[in-house]
Amino acid sequence: MARAYGANALLLAAFETAYGVPPATGFVKFPFVSSSLGSEQGLIDSDILGQGRDPAAPSRDVIKVEGDVVAPVDLRYFGHWLKALLGPPASTGTGPYDHVYGSGAMSLPSLVIEIGMPEVPVFFLIGGVRLNSLQMNFQRSGHANATFNAIGQARKLVADLERQLLGASDPRQAFIDQALSRLPEGAPEKQRAEVERLAGALYGQKQAIEELNQEL
Repeated sequence: MARAYGANALLLAAFETAYGVPPATGFVKFPFVSSSLGSEQGLIDSDILGQGRDPAAPSRDVIKVEGDVVAPVDLRYFGHWLKALLGPPASTGTGPYDHVYGSGAMSLPSLVIEIGMPEVPVFFLIGGVRLNSLQMNFQRSGHANATFNAIGQARKLVADLERQLLGASDPRQAFIDQALSRLPEGAPEKQRAEVERLAGALYGQKQAIEELNQEL
C-alpha cells in the first residue's frame, strides 16, 4: 500500500440541502491544518453475572462520528466555517461587503466533508456534519488557526470523489483525466503520476498559446 503524505491531503466540503444527503455540486477545496474527524465504535465490557468466572464477550457501543478540524483564519474560506457554525450571515454593502454573524439560530446548516489521501488512494465521505464549537489561539506570533469540533452522521469509504467533482467543472482536470484514460488498466502508480504531471504541463502550454492567439 502506498504511503500518504500530508502535503497532498485533500479536504472538500459542501453545504447539504437535506440533512445527510450529499449534494452533487457546490464542493469547495478547503485549506486546513489538521483533521481528526472520523468514526469510532468502542467496546463495552460485559456486566453479566451468573455465567461463571470467565468474562463474557464485550458488546459493541454506538458508532461515534466526531473530531476536530483545524483551519486557518483567512479571508476567503473562513466565512464558510462561520456559516456552518452560526448560520448564514446578514450581508450588506456593494463591495466591500459587511458580513455579520450571530449566535442562537434555531436551525443550522450541515456539511458533507470529504477527506482524501490520493497516494493510497483512499477517500472518506462524512455526511451530516455540524460544527459544535470553535476555539481560536491568540498569540503574539505564529499563524492564526481555528479549531472546530464537528459531529457527523456517518462516514463511508468512496471512490476518488475529488476527481469526479472537479473533473466536471475544471477543464484542466478533465484534460488530465483524458490522458490517464489512455493508460492500460493496472498501470503503475509512478507511471500514472508522470502522465498526470506531463498532461498538466501540456494543458498549461495549450492555454498560454490560446491566450496568445486571442491577443493577436
